[in-house]
Amino acid sequence: WRANHILDSISDGFFTLNRDWVYTALNTPAAKLVGKTPEQLLNHRIWDVFPDAEHSIWHRRYQQVMEFGTPIEMIDHYPTLGRWYAARIDPFDGGISVFFHDVTEHQKLQADLRANQARLLSIQRIARVGSWDLDIAGMRVTLDDIGAEIYDVELESFGGSYEASPPTLIEHLKR
Repeated sequence: WRANHILDSISDGFFTLNRDWVYTALNTPAAKLVGKTPEQLLNHRIWDVFPDAEHSIWHRRYQQVMEFGTPIEMIDHYPTLGRWYAARIDPFDGGISVFFHDVTEHQKLQADLRANQARLLSIQRIARVGSWDLDIAGMRVTLDDIGAEIYDVELESFGGSYEASPPTLIEHLKR
């Protein structure tokens, strides 16, 4: 069947669940993404295959789409597999369909980025080194919290215009 071939050719996982929570269709990537074979999923209840997921955020979101018929996009961690998944859950007559993919590496990179930003901010606070950016084309100034502190700028009221910048900052920007 042509639709199966197309679904198997994409990297995202795809499956459908009927109102009894039974897998009624799926592509090969869906099984691979959750460490199962298609035979372990197809025609089985999702909660029998993944019993620990029955009271998870995934279960609540699947129920929500099934009950209210409103599509949902979500990203969440599935502890049993130690993976993060992004999913689009859509209603259809008789159940829900789910497109999903593994975003674990992206989530790890985001966590590393947040940790590095926190370290940088800590170092900047200790050293009293702020940062600023001047967009020459628009003559707009952007300051971080520490830069605003150093140049005595109230970020909430600072519009970011070059002209509104304090003289000490303007002198610094001219260098």
